[in-house]
Amino acid sequence: MTGNLVVTLIAIVTGPHFPTGARDSMIVLLAMSMGARLAAIRYLKVPDLHDPAMLRCGLSLVAFAVGALSGALLILNVGVATALLFGLAIIVAVTLAAHLVSRTATSWSAPRPV
Repeated sequence: MTGNLVVTLIAIVTGPHFPTGARDSMIVLLAMSMGARLAAIRYLKVPDLHDPAMLRCGLSLVAFAVGALSGALLILNVGVATALLFGLAIIVAVTLAAHLVSRTATSWSAPRPV
């Protein structure tokens, strides 16, 4: 989440025409952030993204497609900084929701044995 925040701040500060250094920094930080998220998903063995059930896989693909389309439309019609702010807001909302849901005592929220 920190990487996305830094990238959003870089986009806001540098404006719509990114200098080469700012653009390259944003790409590296976003790649690291996505890699860290994927590593956490695999480490935690999240069943929703790796379960072979067709419905869950299909819903995951639809969610990714809707997110990509929304981001592209925001970039084209409003600006990169707005798209990054929207993405950051989604990440913060999902993080807070996951934290609140994980406080329950249900069996699915307990860490899986390695």
